[in-house]
Amino acid sequence: MEIDFNLIARKLNQYNKYLLADKKREYKQSYPYTEFECKVVFIPANLGEIIRFILTNIRNNKISIDEIAQRQEFHHFYSNRNIHRAFVFLRGSREVWIKEKSGGNATYSPQYNIPILIRREKKLKPADLIYSKLFLETLRWNYAGSFQKESIDISLWFKQFLYTITIAESNTSWSKFMQIEIEYDGHSLQAKHPSKKTVISLFDQIMPLLLPKSMMRFTTETKLQWLKSNRKHLSKQLFDTSLISTI
Repeated sequence: MEIDFNLIARKLNQYNKYLLADKKREYKQSYPYTEFECKVVFIPANLGEIIRFILTNIRNNKISIDEIAQRQEFHHFYSNRNIHRAFVFLRGSREVWIKEKSGGNATYSPQYNIPILIRREKKLKPADLIYSKLFLETLRWNYAGSFQKESIDISLWFKQFLYTITIAESNTSWSKFMQIEIEYDGHSLQAKHPSKKTVISLFDQIMPLLLPKSMMRFTTETKLQWLKSNRKHLSKQLFDTSLISTI
């Protein structure tokens, strides 16, 4: 079953009256360069119920939408020991971003035992001073695979904390990978800076507002692990122009 991202965006945008008035709320990254994320196994047949569940909690003022964004990207992955970088081509943009992640051990939330991946994360755009150096350095690393990604990001406020729930489909020439990701983005300017322990425990509060309990099938599998499980295809896939031509 294919995910119709245009349909999702249209349905969500029908609820603009539930968006925050006038403009987005300002927030502060609680821990810059650190990613707090949980991943959920996604079954496309459940999509309608998930959207209805989220909208119900918006109507009940338990969460509020900050922004809805639809994205199409192409990723080239490279690895060097436990550090991974991706060249990210954004559809509609000539810029190529570099995304770097390292680490990735799971920490579990205290109440529901939700696995939270905590990783170091860095994003660089071409205008950044060290971009050229990292670009050339990355090309000397081990190539780990490429994929095309289409997603919809729903930024949501829960109390004084901002989250992004991402429904994503990643594709290669031979495989498809679908996941829901929930990432902690930061806190409002009026809120007290949360401890890392608080950030982890907050997932126990936000998750029951985003997914029915029956659909909370958590996983720690990353897109890079999915690519590595298909190593036999890497030699054929290197700079696959049939995939990148759509970006």
